[in-house]
Amino acid sequence: LEELNALLEELEPRLEGLAATAEEAAAAHEAAEEAMDDWQARWDAHNAAAAEPTRSAEVEQTRITHLERELQQRVQRHERLELEHAEMATQTGDATGTEGLSVAAEAAAARSQEMEDQLAEVSQQLETARAQEQEVSQQTHEQGVALQRLEGRVASLQALVAAAGKQDKQQSAWLADNGLDNQQRLLDQLRVDAGWEQAVEAALGGFLTALSVSELDQLLPTLDSEDSAGLAFFDGVAVNADAAGDSLINRVKEAGALAPWLAHVRTANSLADALSRRNSLAAHELFVTEAGDRVGPNWMQRAGEGEHALQNAEELRQLEAQLESLRDSRETQQQELESLRGQRADLEAQRDELQGQVKQALYAQQQAQSELQQAQAKQDAQQRRKEALLMELDELKQIMRRDDDELSAARARMQLATDAMSDSVDVGEKLRAEKESLQMQLLGARDRYRGDRETSQQLQLQIETRRTERDSMRNNQERLELQLGGLLERQAALESALESIGDTADEEARAELEEKLGLRVQVEARLSEARKDLEKFQHSYREVDQRRMQAEQMLEQKRQTLESAKLGEQELKTRREALVEQIREEDLDPKALLAQEPDAASVDEAIRIMNELQLKISRLGAINLAAIEEFEQESERKQYLDAQHNDLVEALETLEEAIRKIDKETRERFRETFDKVNSGLQEMFPRLFGGGQASLEMTGDDLLTAGVNVMARPPGKRNSSIHLLSGGEKALTAVALVFAIFELNPAPFCMLDEVDAPLDDANVGRFSRLVKAMSDRVQFIFITHNKVTMEAANQLLGVTMQEPGVSRLVSVDIGEALKMVG
Repeated sequence: LEELNALLEELEPRLEGLAATAEEAAAAHEAAEEAMDDWQARWDAHNAAAAEPTRSAEVEQTRITHLERELQQRVQRHERLELEHAEMATQTGDATGTEGLSVAAEAAAARSQEMEDQLAEVSQQLETARAQEQEVSQQTHEQGVALQRLEGRVASLQALVAAAGKQDKQQSAWLADNGLDNQQRLLDQLRVDAGWEQAVEAALGGFLTALSVSELDQLLPTLDSEDSAGLAFFDGVAVNADAAGDSLINRVKEAGALAPWLAHVRTANSLADALSRRNSLAAHELFVTEAGDRVGPNWMQRAGEGEHALQNAEELRQLEAQLESLRDSRETQQQELESLRGQRADLEAQRDELQGQVKQALYAQQQAQSELQQAQAKQDAQQRRKEALLMELDELKQIMRRDDDELSAARARMQLATDAMSDSVDVGEKLRAEKESLQMQLLGARDRYRGDRETSQQLQLQIETRRTERDSMRNNQERLELQLGGLLERQAALESALESIGDTADEEARAELEEKLGLRVQVEARLSEARKDLEKFQHSYREVDQRRMQAEQMLEQKRQTLESAKLGEQELKTRREALVEQIREEDLDPKALLAQEPDAASVDEAIRIMNELQLKISRLGAINLAAIEEFEQESERKQYLDAQHNDLVEALETLEEAIRKIDKETRERFRETFDKVNSGLQEMFPRLFGGGQASLEMTGDDLLTAGVNVMARPPGKRNSSIHLLSGGEKALTAVALVFAIFELNPAPFCMLDEVDAPLDDANVGRFSRLVKAMSDRVQFIFITHNKVTMEAANQLLGVTMQEPGVSRLVSVDIGEALKMVG
C-alpha cells in the first residue's frame, strides 16, 4: 500500500503536464481540419462547376452517337426503300392475269348459273314425274280396289251359279260313274235378251240345270238306277218349230234344241196384257212376262222369289268380261307406273348428279372469285405500297436532313463543353497541390494529437489502476482484521468447551455409534435381499402376464374360427334347404338322388353342360310374344320416317340452295360496302389530319368470317399499331371512319356529342371545317365546350343558371348577330 501511494504521487504531476500538451495538439488538429474543410468546400464547388461541362459533353457525345446510329439506320432504310421502289417500278403489272381471272370468274358464274338452270329444269321435271306417278298410283290403287270388289262379286255369282240345281251326293256319284260330271249345263249356254232372264227362267224352271249330252239314247242303259232320278238332259240337235212373232224363243239367241219347248211360250208386256190376251192362246200355249208371271188359257201363276240363276249367269259372264278387261287395264297401269317410277329414279339420279355439278360449279366459282379478289387485293396492295414507299422516302429525307442539323448542333455544343472542361482542369491541378500540403499538415497534427492523447490515456489508466489496487487493499485489510477477531473469539470458546468434557462420555458415545453402525449394516443387507426378491417377483409377473396375453390371443383366434365355422354351417344349411326345395319341385326324392350320386367327373361334366345351356339361354334373351305386331308397327313407322326423311332431305337441299344464294349476295354487298367505306375513309382521313393515310384491310380471305382492321398513319408518324396513337388521333380516326360510313347512307341530321373534347385547337379547326363542308347536305347538331367549334355553328343554344336550381336556355342566331354588330 505504501508503494502504491508513492507511485501515485509520482504519476499525477506527469498527467497534469500531458493534459496541457494534449490541449495544444487538439487545437492544432482542429485548425488543420478547418483548413481541410475549407479546401473541400472549394473542391466541391470546383467539381460542381466542372461537372456541368463534363455532363454536357457526355450528353452531347451520347446524343451524337445516337444520332449517328439513327442516321446510319435511316440511310440503310432509305437505300432499301429505294431498292424496293425500283424493283416495284420495274415489275410489270399483272393486269392481264387479273383480266384472265375475271374472265374465269365470269365463266365459272355462267357455268354455275347454267347448272342451276338445268337443276331447276330437272327438278321441275321430277316434280311433274312425281305428280304423274302419284296420279297413276292413285288410279292403280282405285283399279285395284275396283278389281277386288269385282272379284268378290264374281266369286259370289260363281258360288250362286254353281249352287243353282246342285246335285246331291248320289246324283254326283252317278254322273261321275258315267263320265257326265263335267258336262255343260243349259244355264251356261243360254244367251237371253236383257230383261227377259226371269221370263226364260219361269218358262224353263228346273230344266235350266239340264246337262248337255251328245245323244239321249246312249243314256237309256244307265237310267235304271235310282241315283239318276231328278236329273235332266238335252242334246244339241236343233229342232225346227213354228213360233209366233211374240214367242219367247225370239228372246233367246241360239235356242237350238229348246225351240219346241219355247215356241209355245209367248211374251206379254205385263200381267194385265197377258190376262187380256189369254183368249188368243191355244191349249198348249201360255204367256210369260218379264217379271216371270205365267198366264194360260184358263190359269195364271205369279212369279215367285226365284234364284235368278239365269240372270246371275248372265251377270257373271258380263262381270267376267269386265274383270278380264280390268285386269288387262290394271296390268297396263302397273307397267306405266313402273315406267314412271323408272323415269322418276332416272330424274332423281340426274338431279343428284346435277346437284353435285352445281356444288362443284359453285365451288369453282367461289375459288375463281376468291383468286380474282386476291389478285385485285394484291394489285391494290402493290399500288398502295408504291404510294407508301414514296411518302416514306420523302419523310426519310426530311428526317435525315433534320438529323444532320441536330448532329452539327450537338457537335458544336460538345466542343464548347470540351473547352470548358480544359479550363477547369488547371484549377483542379492547383486545388490538388494545395490538398497535398493541407493533408500533410493535417496528418502531422493528427499524429501529435493522437500520440499525446494515447499517452495521457495510458498514464491516466495506470493511475486509475493503481488507485483501484490501493482501495482494494484497504478493503482487504479491514476484512482480514474482522476475521482475525472472530477466530480469536472462536478459539477461546472451543478451549473452554474442551476443558468441560470428560473421557467417560467420549467412550459411551463411541460404543453407541458402533452399535448404530452395525444395525445400519444389517438393515442395508435385509433391504438388498428384499430388493432382489422384488426383482424376481416382477420378472415372474411379467412372464405370467405375457403367457396370459398369448393365451387370450389364441382364444380370440379360436373364437373367430368358431364363428366362421358357424356361418359356413348356416350357409350350407340354407343352400341344402334350397336344393331340397328345387328337387322336390321337380317331383324327385332327395334320398333317392343321394343314393344315385354320380362321381366327381360326371358332376363336373353336368355343371359344364348346365353352364353352356344357361349361356345359350341368356344369349337368346327374353321371348317377345308381341314381336310380330311390333314388327308391323315398326315397319309402318319406318315407312313414315322414310317419307319424313325424304321430305327433310328435300327441305335441306332447298335451304342449302337458299343459303348459297344468301352467301353469294352477302359477299357481293359486303365487298361493295367495304370498298365504298374504304374509299370514304381514305378521303376523310387526310382532310382531318392535314395529310397522312388510312385504309381498311381484311384479316382473312373469306368475306363472311374475316375481320376488318383500321390502318391509320398520321403525317410524320411511323406507327405500327393504333395503340401508338394519341387520344386525339384515335378520336379523329374514329370520326373519319364514322363520317365515311355516314356518307355511305346519310341521314337527314347527325348529332355529335363532345367529339372534339380530346382534340387540340389545330385538329378542332380541321374537324370544324369538315363539319362545315358537310353541312351543305346534312344538318349537324353538336354538343361542345370548345370555342373554335362554336365558331363553325350557325345557331348557338346555351344553357345558363342565373339562379341556383333554375336553368335557362339562351339561343343565338350567328347571322343575325353579325348583322346587329355590323
